[in-house]
Amino acid sequence: MRIEGFLIGALLALPVQAAQCLSQSGPGTAALVELYTSEGCSSCPPADRWLSAVGRRYAPASVVPLALHVDYWDYIGWKDPYAKREFSLRQRKLSQLQRMALVYTPQVVLQGRDFRGWGSKAFDEALARINAQPAKARLKLELFGADAKGLEVEASAELVPPAEDAVL
Repeated sequence: MRIEGFLIGALLALPVQAAQCLSQSGPGTAALVELYTSEGCSSCPPADRWLSAVGRRYAPASVVPLALHVDYWDYIGWKDPYAKREFSLRQRKLSQLQRMALVYTPQVVLQGRDFRGWGSKAFDEALARINAQPAKARLKLELFGADAKGLEVEASAELVPPAEDAVL
């Protein structure tokens, strides 16, 4: 997955000011929730429903939910039409970075780390801790026009300098 696509996806998840077609990040950190799933996985439907509810339950500025369909279950006969090899490779890379021996579905990754408490109160607590952190960047996406040829947009990203008393 390219970072540009993720950035645009994250920006589109932010609240939109309809009069200006403007979306900007807030003062806190939004949590990235990645669900690695597959239509060929018999254990995935509850996780799929949970992720769908996350998108409705929390403010868009607090969480960015992504369903990433992996292709490694396709060999059993049910080909997932949403599966992408890039998603499987991303999951394997995250697993390697965390020194995990395997990949699995459904897997929830919260802020780049394996998170097994996704269906419990532990998720609410982890989300609150993430959201309480000050944002490290300001993101802005403004839509100027749209037609059959495409969109005219302006996107900007600015790093927020850490507070003077911050420990790095």
